[in-house]
Amino acid sequence: MVKYRGENLPAFKGYGGQLSRALYHLITEQKEVHIEKEDDTSIVSDGKILVAEQLKVIKVNELKYKSSNFIDTLHNWLDLYVKSKEKCEKTKFVLFLENNNAQDEIIKKCFVAASYDEAKSVVDDLINRINWKAKANSSKEKFFKKNIELLYKIIMNFTIQHPKHSSSEEDINHYLREYYGYMLKDDLPRFVDQLKGKFYSCAINSDKILQQTVFTRSFLEEFIFNFGGHVRCLKLPEIDNINNKKQKELSERYVKQLKLITKDSDVLMAAIKARIQWSLLVDEERRIGISVEQNFNDMYERMKERWCENKSVIFSDSTLNDMQKGMHLYNESIKEDVIVDNVSFYDPRKVSRGVHNHMANLTNEYAIGWHPNYEKKLSDEGK
Repeated sequence: MVKYRGENLPAFKGYGGQLSRALYHLITEQKEVHIEKEDDTSIVSDGKILVAEQLKVIKVNELKYKSSNFIDTLHNWLDLYVKSKEKCEKTKFVLFLENNNAQDEIIKKCFVAASYDEAKSVVDDLINRINWKAKANSSKEKFFKKNIELLYKIIMNFTIQHPKHSSSEEDINHYLREYYGYMLKDDLPRFVDQLKGKFYSCAINSDKILQQTVFTRSFLEEFIFNFGGHVRCLKLPEIDNINNKKQKELSERYVKQLKLITKDSDVLMAAIKARIQWSLLVDEERRIGISVEQNFNDMYERMKERWCENKSVIFSDSTLNDMQKGMHLYNESIKEDVIVDNVSFYDPRKVSRGVHNHMANLTNEYAIGWHPNYEKKLSDEGK
């Protein structure tokens, strides 16, 4: 069992929610996540700040515009925008209220302001209402008024969020249970403990102080690899009635390809089912945002390389006719292991069959075929 320094670290007072939010963003967004850099947490892609999130644990029932929690948050965002204008043009500014506090009318107006005119109206009103003579605000007045146009932009992209469940900690726990629970079963608690332990130990120094930390996708990839490679084990979805989908699939390119090398109806039905199941699985992966397009493209490229290697060997066998070569190439290809983002599969042969029939349906750079003259034959058939 892999052990990490910091395994079973507690949710440290003051920033336990911040760590939970950062881990939640890293897993669900699959983009670079920063802690204590641009903001409490931020999501970054290609050097641009997609989300700047300020997390607040407020004990009063209602958050008011004149409170330091709100004014200081705006000040921090304005300071970020002034220093990093080129990175903030499309930034979403999120005030995350851990305790699900209500907000006063001014903050609600900030929340709903979507246009420039709406943002200008609410900001101008806000500036007039703030007590700039208060000691906590006296140093901010000049800065706010000097950069008021940027403040309009911030309010146009301002939103308030709350935990989906009872807390940020429960949000990430719920997500891990929902997504990994049925696959890991009894292994889930160990997985969660080790993931949090590894994550916390990177973000917290030896004095138990939260430090500036950058987490990239490679953090998850390395963790999954070290955990044992079985963190996610996907199973192709079941299809209630294949006959409902069969007729449409019979006209698809991959079926025409198979008909060039076999007349066996069982082979065709297995191919149709696997291809439909693979398409459903890919759609679900994209929907939940775990495996992204590049993961699949990398896998397709590797599979095509193996197809080329198998083809060069099989097609050089002069003892086989063209149909036999094609069937042999197909049978060898669907034995290949499919690896997507370090994920393993319960039914690798079915998955491989689905992937290869999907690729045989394509006409782009990842297109493959079975019969030695499949391109010409399919072209002639379409005339």
